[in-house]
Amino acid sequence: MPLIMAFVLALSFVLLLVAFRSIVIPIKAILLNLLSTGAAFGLMVLVFQQGFLADVLDVAGGENVFGDVKKQAVQATTEMILTRRPEVIIELRYGDRARAFDPARDLRAWSTLGSVPAVRTKRIHVLVGDQFVVPGPRIVQAARQLGHILHAEARW
Repeated sequence: MPLIMAFVLALSFVLLLVAFRSIVIPIKAILLNLLSTGAAFGLMVLVFQQGFLADVLDVAGGENVFGDVKKQAVQATTEMILTRRPEVIIELRYGDRARAFDPARDLRAWSTLGSVPAVRTKRIHVLVGDQFVVPGPRIVQAARQLGHILHAEARW
């Protein structure tokens, strides 16, 4: 298998080099072929296993209390929240859910979990916007918002 793959890549390189008379195009083609082949064999799963929000939270200086759960989204139960004892709780509202958002009611619902540090210190935040669920250029804005929440004491 590796021999066949090397032959195909070498032949592609030579043909593209002759056809386009440029070294850049064949090199890009080979790299993209290797990347797509790796993805087909599941090598890319490790890179994207926890989703981009885990990376955004990391960039913002936070730690995901559900980081050991290998899923992109965790439906946190009351028991899970009581056990993990987060210092900050961040809820995301996006799409149709953002229109039905009632901050007072949603934040009041947390008051029953008074033993959780985030509830006790009133560090519960609801963030509204698609930038938290759709990767793109607005991801910088999402990281900045998370940073403000997580590090309110810092001067921005």
